[in-house]
Amino acid sequence: MTPELEIELRTTVASLRVKTSCQELPTMARLPTLGAAQKAAIHGCLDAMGDGKVVPSRLVDPGRVESETAQWIEMMRRALDG
Repeated sequence: MTPELEIELRTTVASLRVKTSCQELPTMARLPTLGAAQKAAIHGCLDAMGDGKVVPSRLVDPGRVESETAQWIEMMRRALDG
C-alpha cells in the first residue's frame, strides 16, 4: 500500500468513527425508553455481534477491532439496562 493510500484510509476511518459516534448518541438516549421486547431483540443482536469473528486483513488489527467492538457492545448493554 502506498503512503498516500494509507493516509487516505486512516482519514476515512477517523471520519467514519466521528460520524458513527454522533449517530450513537441519540440512539443511546432512547434505549432506556424502549419496551421489554425491543430491548430483548437488541440484546439478541448484541450477543450475535459479540459472537462474530473479525475477518482477517492486512489493513485491520483484529485484536483492536474485537476490543473496540466488545467495548461498544458493553456500553450499549449498560444503556439498555440503565
